Amino acid sequence: MSHSQSSAAFAPQPNSSTLQSGEVFLIAFRSHQPADWLSNAERSLSEFLKLPLDWNSYGGKPADQHSIDAARALVKLLAEVVSVRQPDVGLTPDGLATLSWELEAKREVEVEVEPTGTMSINHFNDASDLHQSFRTRDFGQLAELLTRWSQEG
Repeated sequence: MSHSQSSAAFAPQPNSSTLQSGEVFLIAFRSHQPADWLSNAERSLSEFLKLPLDWNSYGGKPADQHSIDAARALVKLLAEVVSVRQPDVGLTPDGLATLSWELEAKREVEVEVEPTGTMSINHFNDASDLHQSFRTRDFGQLAELLTRWSQEG
């Protein structure tokens, strides 16, 4: 997937909650090079493609190539955002790539990357008993959530 394809796969969309509240939130991007964690995340995602059927001894499906490609594109974009930390990468039993972040031990963001590039995002804030889930193809929504929570933490 080329950089232009990865950008198209996760095209920013207007965030209705931001627009409705009138609030403006800026996301800072790195100017010269991505975060130093990018190569580790990409390598880990590539390793999942080597797993066989039943990799988890519970009937786990092999990694879906399209999900892995979409997750690689997503981590490339996220590595350009200044405040985004290295994600933990994983694989669901259905073969879909996952990315997750634990922020300050009370906040967690989990992302399941579908083969189409759609992200199923779950985020939890134990301090306020907040649990929200949504689906999007908008990289900006995830980048904003991660940036906001890292600054609040």
